[in-house]
Amino acid sequence: MYTCYTGDNSGNIIIGSSAKLAQDVIFQGPIATISRDAEKIAIRYSILLKQYALTKDGYQFWESLRKNTEQLGSIFDAQPSQLTGNIHCISDPAEPVIGYISISNTQSKRIFIDNSQLPQDWLPKYPYDCLAPDSAYFFNPNTRINEVQAYIIDGGGIPLELMYKGGSIAGFTYSSEACSVCTIRGRVQPPLFWK
Repeated sequence: MYTCYTGDNSGNIIIGSSAKLAQDVIFQGPIATISRDAEKIAIRYSILLKQYALTKDGYQFWESLRKNTEQLGSIFDAQPSQLTGNIHCISDPAEPVIGYISISNTQSKRIFIDNSQLPQDWLPKYPYDCLAPDSAYFFNPNTRINEVQAYIIDGGGIPLELMYKGGSIAGFTYSSEACSVCTIRGRVQPPLFWK
């Protein structure tokens, strides 16, 4: 199981204003930052971008929410503020409610980035220290043990390929589950949007 797929939803609020711009266009703003050794860029990466047009009040709500959730922790960050949206509790008007309802135009686009499009020195670092596969023989003449039994059957190693000696099967190459079975971190079925 060499290739698996995984996904995640972003929890970041990326917001921009065109109020002080000559045109109502926000162009080439950063969307996501991925480190050069991230496992997610090993073969292909995909991101679905969604852009919403906001009113001035909607923009102010989302900007306050972003500051309250993403810019806390250092002495230079903004102090948390009370979020005031346009949703209210009917049965208890004093009950604080967080939320904002608006209707807007939405645009979305999915992009794919292949590893071949990235600089060649961008190499993924897997979350496990995986070495080259090791060998396990049915009978090792040096140690006189059945390595297939010791390292694969009893030891939990995952067999990868058959090894032959003199036309007969002599054993297997093997690795750990973390280094040879990608379903630990993803699933084998590609998502519906994958191409």
